[in-house]
This record gives sequence, C-alpha cells and structure tokens, in this order.
Amino acid sequence: MSAFPDDDLDYGEHLRRYSSGGLYPVHIDDRLDGDRYKIVPKLGYGASSTVWLARDRVLQNYVALKIKEAGISKSHNELDILKKISKFKLSLKNK
Repeated sequence: MSAFPDDDLDYGEHLRRYSSGGLYPVHIDDRLDGDRYKIVPKLGYGASSTVWLARDRVLQNYVALKIKEAGISKSHNELDILKKISKFKLSLKNK
C-alpha cells in the first residue's frame, strides 16, 4: 500500500508515481543540466513522463523538457520516432 492517499497531486497525477524507478520530482525554480534550464510551470504529463516549460539560460529562450520515468526500458523507441518526425519536418521545409 502506498504511503500517499489516492488524492490527486496535480491535474490527476498520483504521488505514488514519484518513487524509485518512477517519475522524477521536478519543482518550479529547479535548475537542470547544471544551471542551463530553469523550470517554470508543468505543461502536462503522460503515462511515462512529465513535460515542463523551462527557460534555457544559454540560448535565452523557452523550451519544453520531457522528463521520462526512470523505469522506462532502453528499448522504448520514442526518441527514434521524434527524430524521424524532425527529419521529415526539415525535408518539407526545404521543398
């Protein structure tokens, strides 16, 4: 049994997902990748990740950071799919 109630944490998320092998507990004003990204608000979440708006302090713009669940298998092919979409978008742009 979880030490946390089943009450909603944030937009329907449950605290029990933030555990070893689960989601990483990110907070507003946290700094990631050294001091490069400053976390602003959460944009959303899914079955295996959370998405946060962050300020890229190097490029001086806003980015969306997707933080995957720790227990996600390396065989999970989402990154490959996103790379293919990006290449496809570039090929359309160059036509």
